[in-house]
Amino acid sequence: MVYNKMKKIMRFLAIILIPAVLIILVLINKQDEKVHYNTKDYIGNTAGNLYNGGTFCEQDGRVYFSNFNDDGTLYSMDLECNNIMKINDDKARYINVDDNYIYYSRENNTKVKPTKSIFLFYCSGIYRINKDNGNNSVQLYAEPSGLLSLFGNTIYYQHYSPKTGIQFYSVGIDAKNETRLADSPILPASYHEGSMYFAGADLDHSIYAMDTTDNTVQTILNSNCYMPIARPEGIYYISIEDNYALCRIDYQGNNKTILIDEFCSTYNISMDGNYIFYQVDGGDNNHLGQINLATLEKKVIREGDYKQICCTSNFIFFRDYNEVNVYAYKPQNGELRLFQPPVIK
Repeated sequence: MVYNKMKKIMRFLAIILIPAVLIILVLINKQDEKVHYNTKDYIGNTAGNLYNGGTFCEQDGRVYFSNFNDDGTLYSMDLECNNIMKINDDKARYINVDDNYIYYSRENNTKVKPTKSIFLFYCSGIYRINKDNGNNSVQLYAEPSGLLSLFGNTIYYQHYSPKTGIQFYSVGIDAKNETRLADSPILPASYHEGSMYFAGADLDHSIYAMDTTDNTVQTILNSNCYMPIARPEGIYYISIEDNYALCRIDYQGNNKTILIDEFCSTYNISMDGNYIFYQVDGGDNNHLGQINLATLEKKVIREGDYKQICCTSNFIFFRDYNEVNVYAYKPQNGELRLFQPPVIK
């Protein structure tokens, strides 16, 4: 008798609990599938970082980075380069991060070391993953891409096709509304007050501004320019016609100031806007330097040839040209050291 009662109770509980568990699982899955959107002017990484490969990106007290010691695999750490965590097995470049997601160009097809998954090894494209756990990978673009940037709820990127080469495209963070914006290989990196600032990449190299609300374009400066970075105080750029000097203009294209009258191959601006870090090439004085924008005082950080200058709040990371070492420089006290993150299995 007692056995029959227990059997009925268990059957009753099963009838109630199984549907409840299924409903909870469905709700959890729905929550994972729900796309969390940004404010319309959210910027996923700094222009200077993206021009330099986007291998570092700071967001909400953590730095997301491509670990060169682990074949470019995606990691994160705190602002002092501690508490390092491996996010997934992807080789990542052009990293962008918002409150909920990490976006990046997956370049597993260029990995030197094999990954655990054959699928990952051969896969490339633009992907979105959850920031908190690296799960729920969503493919935004399936082919190899160049520079990509997050502005608002749109990914602007260099789209590659064997037939057309590199073109300028956009796609929503929800993987909808893929749009071809231009046939030329524009570098979409710099945003200010709703416009994207870029240098012509085909017929000319003038500086333009594209209104991101309607994609209309206006000319800012008719010149021969490279790597424009728009900031509140003006637009910085490398002036090809001035032998690659580093310059700044206002938003009307006037009041040109030459800040570094040397051959600059790349540069970046500190997150607080106080310093520019630049690489001087093309002579006997090759070096990585810094200039204080308040005093215009210059300093040589390290002699030699370097690239991929990326800035976070506390450190400036740069890589030697032969890709042997990555350095971490702290401008607040001049500390310079090798950046040697661990490889986490």
